[in-house]
Amino acid sequence: MTIKHNIDFQKASFKDFERIPDLNAFQRAEIFKDFTDYMEVQGHMNYRFVTSNGCGPEMWVSSPFQIEPKKCVSLVSNDYLNFTQHPKVKAAAIAGIEKYGTGAGASPLIGHSRQFK
Repeated sequence: MTIKHNIDFQKASFKDFERIPDLNAFQRAEIFKDFTDYMEVQGHMNYRFVTSNGCGPEMWVSSPFQIEPKKCVSLVSNDYLNFTQHPKVKAAAIAGIEKYGTGAGASPLIGHSRQFK
């Protein structure tokens, strides 16, 4: 069964499928499935890269379309200067873990912090 809609799949975003007048959730889901099928045929489906060397300014990555790792410049890393690999930074991190242990803890907003006298 084909459901009529006015969504241009070339320009559509996820937001376009939230409320389509006169269609219930199942009908919207069917149109969304048509959209994802269209995106797959166009080669525009999202996928995750797999890295093999951690975070840094350059990374070795592979994807479902390229199994052999490829060296790439990382534009999403917060380690632009590669300081996470510097021996002094690593030594300081190890010393901190040995002294304080590990754990994410909580932000001051959630966990509250105050000095006791």
